[in-house]
Amino acid sequence: MARLFLTRRRVQLDLLAEACEHRLRARVTLAGPARDAQPVNTRFLALEPDALLLEWPLGGARHIPVHDAVVDVFFERKPKHFTFRTPTLGRVWWWCERRGKVAAWRLAPPLHVEPGQQRAHYRVSLADLGPVRARFTSVADPDRGFAADVTNISGGGLGATASIASAGAPRVDELFWARFKLPDDRQPLEFVVRLVHSRELKHNGTVVLGCTFCPGEDPAVYRDRLVRIERFVLARDLAKARRIKQRDAGGA
Repeated sequence: MARLFLTRRRVQLDLLAEACEHRLRARVTLAGPARDAQPVNTRFLALEPDALLLEWPLGGARHIPVHDAVVDVFFERKPKHFTFRTPTLGRVWWWCERRGKVAAWRLAPPLHVEPGQQRAHYRVSLADLGPVRARFTSVADPDRGFAADVTNISGGGLGATASIASAGAPRVDELFWARFKLPDDRQPLEFVVRLVHSRELKHNGTVVLGCTFCPGEDPAVYRDRLVRIERFVLARDLAKARRIKQRDAGGA
């Protein structure tokens, strides 16, 4: 990936310092094969000589180990997006003149900051809902299709798993009709989706698919379907926040 003007270390550090000064939003995911798991949302806090501090995320780090893990961090300084990869170093307390003692997530200062694209939509996992079935049908060849389980979804796309035996080896950028029904939604949803990435898991005979939604012929219908998904995502996120709050209150 081209580093453009970020080839100079001083410029990279200045960019991180600016992100901290303006408390820019950041998304954190596990690096490597697990990076498609639900991201953790936080903000930049402070750049120190031996560490970069992010605000401790609401609800904690979730599935990401607080220390000794390698994470990808995505952020935006409009109009550009940036990313870097670095190890986590643990949870610490940091003193803020305005707010007092603040919980922080300590990361190693990244070796490189690079141009990169942050996922624009918040994604929720469907793992706790049981199987959410979908039918994928090739746009180019309607006779070719396969069943899949939707594993996560956002207003921008979805993740799914299918058996290798039925899905074969779908190609990146291939278009499919995807039809599925969300829990508590009376009407099925149908989108044209573009395959962004796929990964075979040979140990269990499945393929993991990442897809983005494509606009349909009727813009009003497309917007209505996106609104239904975004309403579902928001409800899931609010319910999770309430559970976390109740759990923390019970443990106090």
